[in-house]
Amino acid sequence: MKVSTANSLYYKASPIDDCSLDRLLEQMDKFTERKRLRGEQKPIGGGLANFADCTHSESEEKLAKRTDQSLNFEETDRKNPLYIDDVTMENLLRARADGVKEKIRLRKYKKHMKRFLRVYQILKSGGMDAEDALKLVNAPSVREAYSCGLKEATDPNSFWELARMSLPIKMETFAANRRRLFRDIAPKFTKGLIILKGGEDIFMYDSAEKHPFRQEPFFFWTFGVNEPNFWGLLDCWKGKATLLYPRGEKEDYPRRKIVEETYEIDDVGYTDQIQEMISKISPTEILILEGVNPDSGRQFPALELQCDIEVNKSILYEVMSELRVTKSSFELDLMRHANRISSLAHKLMMKRITADSYEYQAEAMFKFFVHFVGGCETLSYAPLCASGRNSSDPGYSGNRRMIKCEDMIIFDMGASYYGYASCIACTVPASGIFNREQKLIYHVVLQTRTAALELIKAGIGLSEVHDNAMRALLIGLSEVGVIRGDVDDMLLAGVSTIFMPFGIGHLLGLNRFDVGGLADLENRKECKQPHLAQLRTARPLKAGMVMVLQVGCYFHLPYLRCALSDSNLKGFFVKESLETFIHLGGFCVKDNIVVTYDGYEMMTDVPRTVEEIENWLSGKDDYLNIVTESQLNEQMKKDGRWFENAKTPCSYPLEEDELQDE
Repeated sequence: MKVSTANSLYYKASPIDDCSLDRLLEQMDKFTERKRLRGEQKPIGGGLANFADCTHSESEEKLAKRTDQSLNFEETDRKNPLYIDDVTMENLLRARADGVKEKIRLRKYKKHMKRFLRVYQILKSGGMDAEDALKLVNAPSVREAYSCGLKEATDPNSFWELARMSLPIKMETFAANRRRLFRDIAPKFTKGLIILKGGEDIFMYDSAEKHPFRQEPFFFWTFGVNEPNFWGLLDCWKGKATLLYPRGEKEDYPRRKIVEETYEIDDVGYTDQIQEMISKISPTEILILEGVNPDSGRQFPALELQCDIEVNKSILYEVMSELRVTKSSFELDLMRHANRISSLAHKLMMKRITADSYEYQAEAMFKFFVHFVGGCETLSYAPLCASGRNSSDPGYSGNRRMIKCEDMIIFDMGASYYGYASCIACTVPASGIFNREQKLIYHVVLQTRTAALELIKAGIGLSEVHDNAMRALLIGLSEVGVIRGDVDDMLLAGVSTIFMPFGIGHLLGLNRFDVGGLADLENRKECKQPHLAQLRTARPLKAGMVMVLQVGCYFHLPYLRCALSDSNLKGFFVKESLETFIHLGGFCVKDNIVVTYDGYEMMTDVPRTVEEIENWLSGKDDYLNIVTESQLNEQMKKDGRWFENAKTPCSYPLEEDELQDE
């Protein structure tokens, strides 16, 4: 057998040590490039030979032994040598190079994170000034660690490995939705025809550029088509679905076949054939969408059809809205995936968005992560990152401020996976540690959340859940000393709406505020009490509903000034205590839950309690927290970073009465 260059290299040279691996690969690439430019198609043996000819001072026996160990071959293999061809050798070398680079990356990341944890431990114990700690944490060497990822690639829960586990889309999801629609419509309209129109491209003013396309939700719920300018027909008599798409310049049979197979429907046609299709089906009645969204109050415009067949506009919108309220198992899988990816993105932001970061950096990080890792191409709504005083405004969306050490940060963001939304909010301290005032108010918010979750199950009215949660909020704020008085009196007066100016929750689905929350507009008038007027749904909960459970406590200056100037409200507020907490801004927690017959399923997975958040930010819940206290103390002595005077991190006095008008 002819001995290849690779065999010679393997048995007589020592090319695989880590120091010379990059140099070897470089020579192989140069050799291959020269051959390519000459038009020769030969293996990379010459590149290996060039490297093998390098001077080797070690004996052949030592070289063979070290090469065996380097390549992890057994000693018995020396008795029966394997033939290694050049291509196999190149693959072997490149795989090894990747492994070496990964080890270097992880080693570098662990080194920097150990330093970060040491700084945090001393800051938490009061042994370091916050300003000095920030200088250490924001040093370039520590910031480099942030770019290395959060966990090892071998960890099954590694964030970056999720890119290979994006949830596959099943068209059975939308076939099941069509079956549900046929079940409700066909008995009443046996020979009816449902016509739905998908979304269209929208141009940016007078330019040739288009806005990012987002499919019309009712059409998407029925067909799962995420392309513009489609129409859909549903034959109630035969139970068949037809998609129509714009005709191209030429007859495109492959395109027809792709549409039919991709969306798994019964027939395909062109949009200019709609009259022909209607005549072919011969329905006695056509059903189209028209109605008012009770949540937004906006009108859904009816289609303009030119035909002699009777058109029904009164029933389809209500039926489809009610069907969208409860989710099928297929839809729940998509929403669980959107929640999983969004939860991981929130955890990532908690780790990386610290003091001296900008709010828009959190937005950018969230967008990148959910798309790169989870395949979520769009967000459910405009992302919100509010810090400091910005967090006190529930409607803030600027995302431009630099975050300070003493700030509380609200991350309110959710990804949309193939149309299905998530909506999650977390509140964390920029310093990584809750101070006394922050901890007190955050505990009140968690008590409010717990009071709401205790009641949630099928058959319970959301107004009852909201009422119980608002009582918990008022009791908690009374215990802190911010307000005083009878809870029932404060509810009737609307004190809770000053601190939480929104309802306890709303439906979630293809929209952030999904349809079907209110059966009709008159339901808003049934909420006579001020704290119930903000509810986005006033109906009993049903199994299969997906809800956003949202609680918060905002110290918003305009609201508080109005309350203190109102003779009916100012008696409930303790102004001296308000001055203690006014600088905190706002706190908000949002979870996505599935209502079940006996309770709920929590889809959101993020740290919630004070202890969980602080442990996550400090790394105690990570594999990186491997430094013992004695090792930490010994290392810090070597570094000479001891501070004698303990100071409270991120604390500052309130210099003026901020409740007063300027």
